Amino acid sequence: KVLDYALINDATGTLLCGAFENQDTVIGIINGTGFNACYVEDVRKIKKNRNNTSHKKVLINTEFAAFGEAGGLNSILTEFDLENDGKSMNPGKHIYEKTISGLYLGEIVRLILVSLENDSHFFVNGIPEKLKIQKSFKTSYISTSYHKEEF
Repeated sequence: KVLDYALINDATGTLLCGAFENQDTVIGIINGTGFNACYVEDVRKIKKNRNNTSHKKVLINTEFAAFGEAGGLNSILTEFDLENDGKSMNPGKHIYEKTISGLYLGEIVRLILVSLENDSHFFVNGIPEKLKIQKSFKTSYISTSYHKEEF
């Protein structure tokens, strides 16, 4: 017989796992393919709290990936961020996630490299044709290229 159940996402699970090991843990962050965060908040600070509860703390799942959708990041977005967003599956959505997560960083670097096409000091033999293809530069190349002179 099941009395209680919970459905949680990865950020909440990360917070709970950390809190199991260390009770001082107050935030769980996922920065991988996507981005999200969950934190511990005082129940009395929640203005929309409609639950009559004796609990003093609550977990808040931020869905932080969506930060910037109302224009809050416009002043810091680069031309590469904007192009990447425009060509994504969900333009105008998950703006913050598209600037920092593993799913998008490779494409941002590719766009930057393509913008250097006419810089003969950077591409001595011209830009590789494959680099002109959208999503052809994987995020993992960023770390592996650090160790190689050419790739």
